[in-house]
Amino acid sequence: MKSNISNNLIFELKQLIEKEEIVFAYFSANWCGECKMSNLVFDKLKLNYADKISFLKIDVDEEKLWDDDENKFFKVEKVPTFLIYKNKKENNRYFNFKTIDFHQNQIRKLLNI
Repeated sequence: MKSNISNNLIFELKQLIEKEEIVFAYFSANWCGECKMSNLVFDKLKLNYADKISFLKIDVDEEKLWDDDENKFFKVEKVPTFLIYKNKKENNRYFNFKTIDFHQNQIRKLLNI
């Protein structure tokens, strides 16, 4: 199957899932209002937990995810979508804008803190 991946962030995400214990993936788009609010939260989470978790932000339009075969793997149907992987398996999936407290609670559960 031919891939339409534009700059290999999907490939990078798959590699992170394979080698890192916990991966936090954020799927967004420039036109998405909730994504604009979520960007600030995501950046703060990265600052707070970068030493414990791998973070990756993927713009679904730049990656052409909507018409890419790779989306069969991630099954992203709307933005913002947040996927958290632990030990190579999807551990959590949620959508729409969430407060930083919500995200931190999800992360703390995974980290057992």
